[in-house]
Amino acid sequence: MEPKIIRDNMPGIRPAGKRIPRESSAGQCLDIMSNRASTPDQVRPFRGMTQSAAGAQRVFYSFTNDPPVAKEMRHGVSSKSSLDASHLVNPDPNTIYKQTQVDIKESLYASRRNAPLGSAHDQSPALPEGLNTLTTTFGRPVVRGDMAGDVVNPAKTPAQIMDESAVGSELYKKSHLSYDVGETFDRNYDWSKFTKSSLYGVPTPHDTTGKQVSDSLHWLTQTQNERKAPIVVRRVDDFREKAHHQLGKVFDPIADTLNVPDGYTFGIMVQPDEYGAGKLLQLTSPSLFDSSQDQFNAGVLATIRQHLKLSNFHSLEALQDALQQRDKDMAGVIGIGSLQELFFQFGVPLEEDMLKMLINWCRVPEAIDLVHYPLLLHYINWKDSLPSDKLNSTTIGSIPSIQLANKMTASNSTEDASGGEDQQATPSKEVTMKSPPAQEQSILVHTPGGSYRKSSQAIGATVGNISNARYPICGVPTIRADKAAPRIKRVSDNTNYGDESDAYGVVHPSIYSNRGVYEKDFFQPRSESDIQTVFENIGVSLPPEVFKQLWDEASKRHPNGEVSVESFRAVMEEVQALQIAIPT
Repeated sequence: MEPKIIRDNMPGIRPAGKRIPRESSAGQCLDIMSNRASTPDQVRPFRGMTQSAAGAQRVFYSFTNDPPVAKEMRHGVSSKSSLDASHLVNPDPNTIYKQTQVDIKESLYASRRNAPLGSAHDQSPALPEGLNTLTTTFGRPVVRGDMAGDVVNPAKTPAQIMDESAVGSELYKKSHLSYDVGETFDRNYDWSKFTKSSLYGVPTPHDTTGKQVSDSLHWLTQTQNERKAPIVVRRVDDFREKAHHQLGKVFDPIADTLNVPDGYTFGIMVQPDEYGAGKLLQLTSPSLFDSSQDQFNAGVLATIRQHLKLSNFHSLEALQDALQQRDKDMAGVIGIGSLQELFFQFGVPLEEDMLKMLINWCRVPEAIDLVHYPLLLHYINWKDSLPSDKLNSTTIGSIPSIQLANKMTASNSTEDASGGEDQQATPSKEVTMKSPPAQEQSILVHTPGGSYRKSSQAIGATVGNISNARYPICGVPTIRADKAAPRIKRVSDNTNYGDESDAYGVVHPSIYSNRGVYEKDFFQPRSESDIQTVFENIGVSLPPEVFKQLWDEASKRHPNGEVSVESFRAVMEEVQALQIAIPT
């Protein structure tokens, strides 16, 4: 390839720029010239003051040739080492000789003689002779006047208070310039030409609706543009109404395409089953499932009790006493009006609908206006138990069985224990006396005999019943005894391995835990040399033959012959106790 020839079309014009020789490079351009002229000695002090070199200390030109005395100078007085803080907080006790010298020196002070350390100041030398310090009192007795309550809130009528405050009010206004709200200030003008009700000036036009302020904040052209009717394409307006949300209307973009009546819903309504999750978890037989009405009553009753519990209602005993006082005949019944009045006085946090439902459940069939209040108390009782009274065995038992069968949260169809046929159950009087607590609503089992028992009894939680070994165990235990506790527990580890202390141990930790020694260290098997070293370090020195005897005795008490610090200490304390009881 031939080299390209560059021709100069204007040879008469000199090219611009500076020609750089090819042999120079970037490194040569960055090199510092070594042949630069040095600064004279007379000028160097002045340049060092104004234009010092990088990293050099700036020195005033008159101190340039002075020796560096300031670098070696030290100011102040060198401090000597004093006592340590431990000696000041806990000083060494003085000897008897030094303490006696201190007491002799301090005996010269009058405060030492009159008020020694640990006793009250003796004021008897400064008192007159013959003055009895125990019976003599000083000052004057205080005369009791009006009480603070009578002064702040006197027993006077409002008219008396107004009359008393009106006395001298004019003089008080003149002296303190204290006028009432809205009262005109009287400056003693000459009102012969004008009256106090005279007005001056020209009235300012005012509109209470604020129309003038609104007009001043809006331009005329702006208001006209807002009032004019907008002109848009009909197709655009229809699309905006269909595709955008309208105020006060449900957004339904396909409303025009559905030819269905108003209130029409799509899908299939799922009917609730006759069993629930609690029945499935307890492995209850299908023949023992509750009906829908019984489930509703049980749910309402559990909701009422839970609401009373969360509302912190603890006046059940007082409400029971008040109902018994209203029941003069001790018949266990009370009027609906009296019951509602007592519920209002005691502040029972129940809605009116819930209270009416409870009254309908406990109403006497023979008398519609009467209510069996013991049964109602058992319904709303969210505690474990109420104080027993004589109404529990008389009045509750007198309630008709048919009436209670519709009120209790139990199943109406049960399976016979022998034949297995369905029959109508009639609850006995024992059923009416036990209203299940709210926390047991979901774990009650209805037996063929017409009574109730807990699910813990049905799964064999008592001695002699069916074993519950086949029941699956779900969840993770709170105390993880199945896992070995780490020697160094991390801060983020919230697992309870069963080795944590109780509240007393947290508030009052032992001296061993402060030293990093835990309970497992005392019961860990150790060798003879380790045991001997531990007891020697705490100051217990035993002869070799005595230590051997104690070791043999402690090893006999363990089936594997192992000895720990705790077992060796127990044996040693028993031997010491025998030596004290039977002196040699």
